[in-house]
Amino acid sequence: MIVKLPMLKYNKLSFNSLESFIPIPIATTEQFSSIKDLIIDHCCTLDELIAILSYTPKLCRLTCRQINESKKNILKDTVNVISSLTRISITKCYAEYDELEMFLTKISPQVQVLRINTLKDVTYLDANRWARIISQNLLELNTFEFQYNDLIDEDFKTTVYHELINRFNSSFWIKRKWFFKISIQTDSWDDNVIVYSIFPYRKFEGNFQREKTNDEKLNRQ
Repeated sequence: MIVKLPMLKYNKLSFNSLESFIPIPIATTEQFSSIKDLIIDHCCTLDELIAILSYTPKLCRLTCRQINESKKNILKDTVNVISSLTRISITKCYAEYDELEMFLTKISPQVQVLRINTLKDVTYLDANRWARIISQNLLELNTFEFQYNDLIDEDFKTTVYHELINRFNSSFWIKRKWFFKISIQTDSWDDNVIVYSIFPYRKFEGNFQREKTNDEKLNRQ
């Protein structure tokens, strides 16, 4: 029904369930929507997301609450290019890196803003693969905000990606003024979490100024 509303420009999809929502088929040529701003406020797999996006060829902004690993191999699936799509934000990404890489390299060459929070798949820390995706497929990207959370517990093991983490400080990242930061956080369960993050210089500068102001206030007390 939604795709039959020609004046609809904004849509928020919500599905109250711990499981992924009921899958839908890939759209036909007569089922296109005029939606430009889409928020998917529930869990869905990457293949389900691809099916949803087949109905939105005019989409400009995509926000997803949680993307899970696909239930099937989607690496050879057809992804419809949405040339108008310029902003992608995924609050929790549990899809494998290979899946997300395929999606990002095909969905739109015009993406300017990309925000992703993820964990589990340590391949996300491969700086060289990120650099290749961005330099070859996301040429318009000017804002990249990325966060990877690594839980430190009895199962924690270092990998080759941890050992090569300094590659996020190469000239590729410096040229774009994207800063790489490693921090350790302690949550309410007293588990230590290593947080790897990338963010633009202006955000780094803003955080630095706020911290400086707070320090000055404390010194005056």
